[in-house]
Amino acid sequence: MAKVYYINGRRADSANCDKEQVRVPGLIQPHGALIVIEEPNLRVLRVSANTESHFGFRPEELLDQPLALLLGEAEVDRLCDKFLSKNLDAAPHYLPPARIGVEKNLFELSLHRSSQGLLILECERNPDGDIPLLNFHSAVNSAIMRMLRAESEIEACQAAAAEMRWLTGFDRAMIYRFNEDDSCDVIAESLSGPFESYIGLHCSASDIRRQARAGAPKSWLRVVVDVNSQSCPLVPAAAGAPLDLSYAVTRSLTAERLKHLSRLGVTASMFIPVINNDLLWGLIALHHHTGPKYVPHNTRVACERMARFLSTQTALKEHADADAYPISFERISTIN
Repeated sequence: MAKVYYINGRRADSANCDKEQVRVPGLIQPHGALIVIEEPNLRVLRVSANTESHFGFRPEELLDQPLALLLGEAEVDRLCDKFLSKNLDAAPHYLPPARIGVEKNLFELSLHRSSQGLLILECERNPDGDIPLLNFHSAVNSAIMRMLRAESEIEACQAAAAEMRWLTGFDRAMIYRFNEDDSCDVIAESLSGPFESYIGLHCSASDIRRQARAGAPKSWLRVVVDVNSQSCPLVPAAAGAPLDLSYAVTRSLTAERLKHLSRLGVTASMFIPVINNDLLWGLIALHHHTGPKYVPHNTRVACERMARFLSTQTALKEHADADAYPISFERISTIN
């Protein structure tokens, strides 16, 4: 019989699991700024309303202006020479950090093309003020070796959860496995302190897989820096079809979803789907309970690599796991 959990006094059942509406309003998280750019002239069409606090330019000072006003000619030249020729339609492409705006603050940049054919540049500012170095290969290799030594898929998931929690600094890392009926179970977990364990938590008739099944192909990794922050709109408001923010890394969650996380005591989070043979197998959820948490781009990339390797390991180890049970999954489109 499945356990029943109460998290902050609320029953953790299908209504309270990590569900998220796929269709969200055109809002972004305030730690970042978003610039919508027209090609090939690289003219700024829309911006997030918080550009003055980040760059020293009011939105109206950037609209209909060349991108070089914000980035500078040298940075635009580098963008054109090295990045605009890449495949930017399938997922965000992380760019080197750059100092931009009036005060030349340091931002981590990501770029992609929306389904409407517009360039979307996202500029994220680490609330701590710096971008820590990461020995990318060492971090990933350590996780891979632990997963390779695992004797079962659950042990591999436990290794992945521990490595990701250690690498990111989140208070909690857990891995859900989806069942045939769209319910899910927490099968692995790593905690940084005396937090209540969710191992064995079962969400029946959960919205997680239905929502993730629709959203995963368009977003490999989702980060929420501060659950309690005020989402920021884009200006000007959309006159026609809303801007497609499916791939936007700074895209905000719905107000309902943010309230739900806040009620559970979550202050920041990161989610990565686990794909098994092009099928949605599970979800990695990292939660922070002690304040905002910014995850630098190099750490995100490391976690994505770990999740992809875990995906291959679940495919291999579930066949050898004596406790595994047959699961059928609905095929989803390939994730880059």
